[in-house]
Amino acid sequence: MYPIRKHDPEQCTPGGEDGNFIMFARATSGDKRNNNRFSPCSLKAIEPVLNAKARSAKGCFTEPQEAICGNGVVEPGEQCDCGWEEDCKDSCCYPMSRHPRFDQKPCTLTPKAQCSPSQGPCCTLECTLKLGDKCRDDNGCRDPAYCDGQMPVCPPSINKPNKTICNKEYVCYMGECTGSICLAYGLESCQCAVGPTDPAIKACELCCKQPGEDRPCLSSFDWNEPPFDVPDMYAKPGTPCNDYNGYCDVAQKCREVDPSGPLATLRKLLLSEESIASFKRWILSNWYTVALIVTAVLVLLKIRHNVRHWKDIPLDIEQYCERISFELVQTIVAALEIRLLVVMLSISLTRRYFRSTTFAIARCK
Repeated sequence: MYPIRKHDPEQCTPGGEDGNFIMFARATSGDKRNNNRFSPCSLKAIEPVLNAKARSAKGCFTEPQEAICGNGVVEPGEQCDCGWEEDCKDSCCYPMSRHPRFDQKPCTLTPKAQCSPSQGPCCTLECTLKLGDKCRDDNGCRDPAYCDGQMPVCPPSINKPNKTICNKEYVCYMGECTGSICLAYGLESCQCAVGPTDPAIKACELCCKQPGEDRPCLSSFDWNEPPFDVPDMYAKPGTPCNDYNGYCDVAQKCREVDPSGPLATLRKLLLSEESIASFKRWILSNWYTVALIVTAVLVLLKIRHNVRHWKDIPLDIEQYCERISFELVQTIVAALEIRLLVVMLSISLTRRYFRSTTFAIARCK
């Protein structure tokens, strides 16, 4: 049995060019090879759980061996799949039915139908193939796609050249808008280090550096001369910062990630030595307030106990109200006595202080 871990241990956090894995305790850039993979440590911890579930009576994680007609997904062995007969709006495909006719096999095309809309966006409701209709929009890194009249599925789109600027601060890479805009200027993306005199917002500025290990990481506000005239901008919310120890928020502030979680943070806040010492100092300097609070709580508990006791005794409403009024008067009197005692004690201590001070001054003279 492997110990339960919330995050990858040190031996499974390689970092570097390939990045860290999914269960890394802090932030990741999301564009490195390991960022969307589980580490060997995670796989070892997951394996016994999956094996136990797979061998259970329910047979979890068992891949279906046959196509399921009626689920709306065209699977191997099916010509089409428009769902069950009460849901199917497709006249090109025979739906799944509880009592299908022998000449209408479910999930097959109807006679004379070239295709079915369930097969893809390039089929009309009249069961014919579309030609020239747009079936996929331009996403910034891929060109739009058009139906070719040959198949019901949308043809693949052509990727735009790598380093094409997209979404204002990224560039295209293999048809996806995932690269840093630094690449468009022959630079590499990096994270700015915040010095003692720098504003905190610098951690969430878009930063670039020239290729190489020892090159300085500079903010986009500092790259002003061609060919490195990177536009001035801030990192988008969710971008890693502070050496992958936090994320930038919508206010361009680097929010630290606490791998131990919010409960540990609360425990540090309330139960740390500094917090306990501060609480002790407050009690010593406000002892009279603490005494009043404790006395009030004890009196209220006493009243609650008496009220519950009286409910079990047969009393008329007048006697019941009289007893409650009596308890309230006693509570007020007790509180006033305590307050008076505190005042008298304070006056006594003040008098003693003045007497000792006067005596000391007289001796000095």
